[in-house]
Amino acid sequence: VRFDCADIDTYLLEKIRITELHKEERSYHVFYQACAAAQTLGSNFNGIQLDYFGHASSFVYLQRSGRYELHDVDDADMFKETQAAMTAIGLQPDEQADTIKIIAAVLHMGNIPLSDKGSVCTVQQDNSSFQVVCQILGIDPAMMQKALTHKLITVSQTERYESPLPAQQAMSVRESLARALYSLLFDFIVHSINKSLEGRSSMVPGQKR
Repeated sequence: VRFDCADIDTYLLEKIRITELHKEERSYHVFYQACAAAQTLGSNFNGIQLDYFGHASSFVYLQRSGRYELHDVDDADMFKETQAAMTAIGLQPDEQADTIKIIAAVLHMGNIPLSDKGSVCTVQQDNSSFQVVCQILGIDPAMMQKALTHKLITVSQTERYESPLPAQQAMSVRESLARALYSLLFDFIVHSINKSLEGRSSMVPGQKR
C-alpha cells in the first residue's frame, strides 16, 4: 500500500479559546511556543521576527487561565518543531515570518485598552499593542480605531452612517476581530497542508515539489 495523496478539512475550530479560557486551561500551543521562543531564542530565529512577543503572562488573553507551561514540555523547542513543520508543508520563509506575525497580532489585540469617555469608547493610539497590531496588519491607526469603536449602520443603498459604540460593545468587536484573524490564518495553514499533500498524479511531468 502506497500513500498517494490526502486532503484535510476544518470543522469546529474553537475560536472562543482564543479570547476566553477556563482556569488552568491553555489556549493554542503556538501562542506559548512563540512567547517561549522569544525568551530563549532571541528576537529573530531563522528569519522569524520574535520581538513582538513577551512572556505569555504579558498577554491578557493568556492571563485568563493562569497556566502558561505544561509539565515536561519545552515550548521553545516545540517552536523549533513548528518552524520545521512549516518548512515541511512548503511555506516559504516570508510566509513563515508573516504567520508568526499574525499570531503576535492576535495576542496584542487583547492588550488594546478600550474605555468609555462619556458615552463614546476611546482607544489610546500611543498604546504599544495598538501600534503593533496596526503595523503588522498594515492598517492606518485612525481607521483601526474607528473600526473598533464604531459600527456602520445602513439605512438604504445610498444612506449609511457611523454610530459610536460603548466600551463593552467595542470589546466584543475586538474579540471578534482577534478570532476572525486567527481563523483566517488557520484556513491558510490548512490550505498549505493540502497543497503539500496533493497526489503526484496531479503534478506536471518534470515538476518539482
